[in-house]
Amino acid sequence: MISIIKVQNGKMNHEQSKSLIETRDKLLLSIKNFFEETAIEGHIFGSLARNDGDTLSDIDIWFTFKDGEVGDVIEKRFEIYNRFGKVVICHEAQQNFPLGGKYSLVIYDTPAGLIQVDYFLCPQSSSRIIPNSKILFEKTPIEKGAMIYDPKRIKKDPGDKLNFVICMCFVGIKKVIRKDPDFLNFLISEYNDMRARMFPELSVVENDDSFNTIKNILKNCKS
Repeated sequence: MISIIKVQNGKMNHEQSKSLIETRDKLLLSIKNFFEETAIEGHIFGSLARNDGDTLSDIDIWFTFKDGEVGDVIEKRFEIYNRFGKVVICHEAQQNFPLGGKYSLVIYDTPAGLIQVDYFLCPQSSSRIIPNSKILFEKTPIEKGAMIYDPKRIKKDPGDKLNFVICMCFVGIKKVIRKDPDFLNFLISEYNDMRARMFPELSVVENDDSFNTIKNILKNCKS
């Protein structure tokens, strides 16, 4: 995974950066064009919507559907995600589910590098547009306000936790490049907690504040 994003001294060169941004823009356009056929509203939020993102920023994208139609979209969501590129891994953190909907973190493998898309699929009755969002299309007005989270939780198997840790490794790559001092501590904590409770045969990993921490976690998860 790390080899797909080549960096020198913690930075991407200009051509790599340009290629990744262009690929991300094309991916966003493809996703928007597809969902515009069935959704009644679509917007992005986060750093790209605020225009303060960087080369490694992910796409936080929200689509609103009529209440009677969202269920079919949710059922077919993985088929839909695969339309836009090669999916490396996907994880759905239940604490991020909008009420009556789904959240999916999807990582795509592209010629320019890995790109993360956070999809939010939501019924009209509970959909909200949070502040600083950028509307992509809006066929029906959607209420502005804070996201309404779904309180329901379903017990997941150990593989779900493993997928979460692997996804967080990708996030960790971005955090190391951005020189975030805290994220690797979080990643190590999540990995070692998973190892202790579910996969005791895996080795303990220490945080050395570099890509080696992520490499060691991925190596152990692969085994």
